[in-house]
Amino acid sequence: MNFAPHPPTEIESIVSQEWDKHLPIWRECTDDLGVKQDVNPELVEKFRNLIKSSPSQLSAVDLAPEEINLMTMGRNVSQKKGKWWRLPRDLEANDKTNQ
Repeated sequence: MNFAPHPPTEIESIVSQEWDKHLPIWRECTDDLGVKQDVNPELVEKFRNLIKSSPSQLSAVDLAPEEINLMTMGRNVSQKKGKWWRLPRDLEANDKTNQ
């Protein structure tokens, strides 16, 4: 699941009007913000290893916030909520860290 970095430029809506009001240069910044694995494969591998590493308990961390260099946070989305399907029923679990 990904979030769009900005509203679509083809559609005029109240959302794009608010973006124009508060961040007028957003229409100029339409570059692809995705990670290109061929640019720096060592960096991609470093992040994959970080994600695979065992999590630290908050009580075990004895650092001030300004001393933390890097942190990841993971979220899981259930496929179904109540009787509503959030994701396709036939969608298989996909481990993104192994791609």
